[in-house]
Amino acid sequence: MLISSNITNLNISLCLDFKPFSSQFLIRKKPGFWGWQPRKIILQVKATTDTTLTIHQFYYPGWVAKLKGSSESLPIHFSELGLLQISVPSGKHELYITLDTLIEERIGQIISAVSAILLLFLVFQGFLSRGR
Repeated sequence: MLISSNITNLNISLCLDFKPFSSQFLIRKKPGFWGWQPRKIILQVKATTDTTLTIHQFYYPGWVAKLKGSSESLPIHFSELGLLQISVPSGKHELYITLDTLIEERIGQIISAVSAILLLFLVFQGFLSRGR
């Protein structure tokens, strides 16, 4: 099970198939719109009361949950197991959950790029010095 809730009066329309050699989940199409990608999850939620969803995706700072058509973010917490928990109001909603790139990740990408360029430069210099 990929999604659970702490109450029984919740209906989530999401059906996932997993391909072992793929880094993504594939969605079986049903009426409605869903998606599960590495940094973006889209769910259609129908809750009769306010509820907390537990999504089997590890929590990391930067996750943002919004309802379609709303600019307000929903509260996101983490469970005892480190999974995403989102407080969702009652009603039928399309829920968009995205992982924004934080400054630490951008700095890591820059350091990796500079290191790769430096490594290529050193390898190229090594080949030039052997030719002399």
